[in-house]
Amino acid sequence: MNKRTGQRLMDFFKDRWGITSTWQFIVINLIFAASGFSILYTKGILYEWAGIPLETSFGTKILLFLVVVLPLYNIYFLIWSIVFGQFQFFLMYQKKILSRFSKIWLMLRPARNLD
Repeated sequence: MNKRTGQRLMDFFKDRWGITSTWQFIVINLIFAASGFSILYTKGILYEWAGIPLETSFGTKILLFLVVVLPLYNIYFLIWSIVFGQFQFFLMYQKKILSRFSKIWLMLRPARNLD
């Protein structure tokens, strides 16, 4: 990736996220990275604590990830955003993600028969 492409990509995300500062862009990406590394570390501990061996089926691991680890990942976002001073940005980010999930949930939910 050349310098111009990288600059366009950064400008795209700055516009999308409603930020103006390159420094804020860097801090936000650090928060994404810190949250990811934190959840990787925690996931291993949680699987070990729950007694889930390496041989456990992929489906069981996915189910545990969705039920326990994914909500914890969102909590890590908020914790790291407080540490780095970007709480407002990530609070709005989480609200947007949750609204998207709720729309998907409502679409997938079977219709009720009111007879």
